[in-house]
Order: sequence, then structure tokens, then C-alpha cells
Amino acid sequence: MMVKKEFKLVGFKGSGEFINFGNEVPLLAKQLLSRSNEILNPTETEIALFEPKKDEKHRVGH
Repeated sequence: MMVKKEFKLVGFKGSGEFINFGNEVPLLAKQLLSRSNEILNPTETEIALFEPKKDEKHRVGH
């Protein structure tokens, strides 16, 4: 049996140096929340995806 469902995703993509990670992520979250009234039929389900730092030379994440 195959189930087909349609969904929409609203998000922001950020990038920056890992050293600023603790400041950048909350700022992006605030930006998204400040525009939440633009989302039709919200489910209020939130997820966050992060690129892990690969090694010490990996300075910028997306």
C-alpha cells in the first residue's frame, strides 16, 4: 500500500562560522518566529537541522 501526503516546509537557511553558532541559531529562530503569522494552517511542529563540524579546519557551516 502506498500513501501519498502533501506537506509544506517553511524555513530559513543560515551560514556562519561555528564559533558564532550559539548566537546565530537563536537569531534565526527569532526571525522565523517573528514571521510565523505568515504561515497558513501551522502545525506548530519545529525542527532544526545543523551541519556538524567535520574537523578543526572546518570553520564555516551552512
